[in-house]
Amino acid sequence: MLPMLAIYKFFKLLEKGLIMYKKLGTELSTFDLVLLHESVGNPNYITALMLVKGKPNISQLRDLVEKKIIQGEPEKTYTRMKQRVSKCYNTYLWRDEVDFKISDHIIEFTKDRITTKAQLESLYTDLSSQQLPENKSPWQFTVIKLDTKEDMFGIHFKLHHCIGDGFAMVGLLGQLVDGKIKLLEPKKHHGVMAYPFRRVIQGILTGPLALLALLFSRYVGNPFKTNEPPSRKSVSWSNAIELSKVKSIKNRADTTVNDVITSCIAGAIRKYLQGTGTMEPEDIPITMTYNSRSVSKKTLDCIPLGNHSGATFLKLPVSCADPEKRLHITKARIDSMKKSSDPHLFSFIYNFVLGHLPESVSRLSLSYLNRHCSLVFSNVPGPIEPIHVNGQEIESIMVAPPLAFDLGISVAVVTYAGNLRLTVLSDVRVIDDPAKLTQAFEEEINDLDQRMSKKD
Repeated sequence: MLPMLAIYKFFKLLEKGLIMYKKLGTELSTFDLVLLHESVGNPNYITALMLVKGKPNISQLRDLVEKKIIQGEPEKTYTRMKQRVSKCYNTYLWRDEVDFKISDHIIEFTKDRITTKAQLESLYTDLSSQQLPENKSPWQFTVIKLDTKEDMFGIHFKLHHCIGDGFAMVGLLGQLVDGKIKLLEPKKHHGVMAYPFRRVIQGILTGPLALLALLFSRYVGNPFKTNEPPSRKSVSWSNAIELSKVKSIKNRADTTVNDVITSCIAGAIRKYLQGTGTMEPEDIPITMTYNSRSVSKKTLDCIPLGNHSGATFLKLPVSCADPEKRLHITKARIDSMKKSSDPHLFSFIYNFVLGHLPESVSRLSLSYLNRHCSLVFSNVPGPIEPIHVNGQEIESIMVAPPLAFDLGISVAVVTYAGNLRLTVLSDVRVIDDPAKLTQAFEEEINDLDQRMSKKD
């Protein structure tokens, strides 16, 4: 295969030179390119919903985005907010959108009255499933008027993953708020992961075995298995859960917030599977994403767009019935994963290797990952204090990652202003009512908190 790959790379260099000579556009980085290798019926859209206190004013919102993002261009990567993705020869390029109009990207929903959470979740699903126009920059805001007792409206945000990942989307939000957005500063790495040289050596020594294990293994017990792109999607999010409650659990159990959240997701899945007749659920492997940027204080002030996320496999202890024991098993597995070079190895392959392969080979490699996990889990750290846009306070934020690799379910937890929410996006053929999972997650948090309190 090496001679074939060398010939392919030679022609790619010629193609790149021709694109530069003719000034046809800017080539997508390998980080962003892989996200375009998707199913026709299941594009990699990141979606979010912000509930805002007050009455909607779409003109003000358009002016704000035009001033701060489109014309302001707070960082060079923000040019893609007015660029479309175009395929030239055999290369994907960023090219300026012809006749850019902010009104094409910030629209208003006026069809139906939205009075309940269930109706809003249904609308979220419909908006998330609609295809973005091919000749436009792949993002869109939809302003939703809500008929509730309090003045409240929603902003549904949808962008293609090639523009940026979840952390980049938080950075985009940070450019629109009044004042500066406050985020938790990332913790420093410890142990082997704190030293790049040791990490490389460990990857060389353990990487081949990890790859062989992945290559020759096959996960056959996936309870959320789907062999085709989603036919129809459904979404649900939990009620707000106090972050202080989760921190109290983690302090008493000597774990982390992420350990507690992941453990309770495992418990929620166990409860859901038992409700569907699987009385002894087995542990299930999932893909966990994480921010792989080297984040500095300067970067937090203006987070560039683009994809710099890593991913790794983790086996959820769904088979464990005891919530406390499940939490400690989760912690042990996550700690073991942190000490391993596997997350960096798999992220290197995803971000650097697959982007350099022919598209058909890359697509096959990505679809192969479908065989090794049940769902994608993202933990998005949002602003730690309430934020305002045009003087209006954002009451809550919900985020849903795409059903990558045509998986049947994805889950995301977003922390915002002292609360967290779990959002579940599913293929209806796999889970027709994701609210059962979000409700079970809330119950797991409360149950674990009560158990830990009794010990005190």
